[in-house]
Amino acid sequence: MNAYDIAEIELVSALKLSTTWNFDAVRRSAVSSLEKLSLHPARAIQLAQLYGVDHWIAPEIERLVFREESLSLEEAELIGLQTAVTVYTYRDKRFMVSLDLGCPGLSTEQMEAVRGF
Repeated sequence: MNAYDIAEIELVSALKLSTTWNFDAVRRSAVSSLEKLSLHPARAIQLAQLYGVDHWIAPEIERLVFREESLSLEEAELIGLQTAVTVYTYRDKRFMVSLDLGCPGLSTEQMEAVRGF
């Protein structure tokens, strides 16, 4: 275990406890410090879901959608079924749009949103 791992463990503990006990200043500090660690997207989503850090979710989903490799089973387990399906749905739509095949059921505006997700 390295210093990065220890820092993450300590900050996640601070986030958990500060969320539970409504210590807003400690929570803001823990969130800010975790953001500086550049967590893996699936781990960030998992923490966001557990502790209500809602502003992390969309950017981390975007990182998973636009990266080259597919979502792994371990990542899907971390983020949960609903979020994993969301990631795959946007990846599929992005792929269809990139092939200029369009996406049945999507309006032009929605296709533009997928292109710029």
